[in-house]
Formats: sequence, C-alpha cells, structure tokens
Amino acid sequence: MGYYTKKQLEKIGFKSLGVDVKISDRASIYNANKIEIGDYSRIEDFCTLAYGVMVFTQSDDYSGATMTNSTIPKQYKTEVKQPVLIKRHSIIGAGSIIFPGVTLNEGTSVGAMSLIRKSTEEWSIYVGNPAVKIKNRKKDLLELEKQYLAGGE
Repeated sequence: MGYYTKKQLEKIGFKSLGVDVKISDRASIYNANKIEIGDYSRIEDFCTLAYGVMVFTQSDDYSGATMTNSTIPKQYKTEVKQPVLIKRHSIIGAGSIIFPGVTLNEGTSVGAMSLIRKSTEEWSIYVGNPAVKIKNRKKDLLELEKQYLAGGE
C-alpha cells in the first residue's frame, strides 16, 4: 500500500492539513476543501480511521414528512447537513458510524461497531448502538506524546 506524498496531499486542496499526515493513495476523498486533517493523522484505503468506519455529514429526514433519495428535487425533501469534528487523540473502532453534527471531543474512544448520534465528553469511552459512555479514558498517552514529539524513544 502506498501513501500520497506531501505535494500530492497539498494538491488535493484540503481546508487544512497538519504535519506528517499519511493518507492511502487508494482512499476516496470527497469535498476536500471542507476537510481539516490534524497533525499525525492517518487514513487507510476504503475507510476513515479504522476499517469500515463511516462518517456522515449529511442525512435525509426519515420521518416520512418529506421524500428521500438523491434523485428527488430539493423542494420535496429535507436534508440534514452538519459538520463532524474529530478532535485530538480520538480513536474510532472498526465498523462504527458517526452521524452529522457530532463532535468527538478530545480523547474520545469509540468501540468497534458503535453508532455515535450525539457529541461525546472529553476523555471518555463509548460503545454500543446507540453508543453510551461506559467509563473515563486514561490520559497517560499525553505524557507519551510529549516524549515522542521531543524525539525520545
């Protein structure tokens, strides 16, 4: 598997791009001008974050009040369009789904196959469908981050 070079990533036209970002050259990227990627982020092919994770910034209204489907003219449907923000030290397990308007606050850990419908608390662990907070997450990794960035081993 290969990764885009720094020059290739810059050419894609992200809203902002952090330091030492690695994105598979087989990853599908849409609306790059609206995407901000932080330092040391990594995105593999066919996924975002872990395998099979889906992050949605748009959804139809499923209540039946309006029609649904991408082929229906806008005047006959209601779409929810809200950004998703994934903050530092958040991790999302394989097969999880993140809904529009959600913020994964710093240090959020999402277990595999979880459905995140609401924003999370900092340094918390969430699992399930719908996901619920099960406990606080340790912050030990912040010290390891300092060592890593300082060039330590």
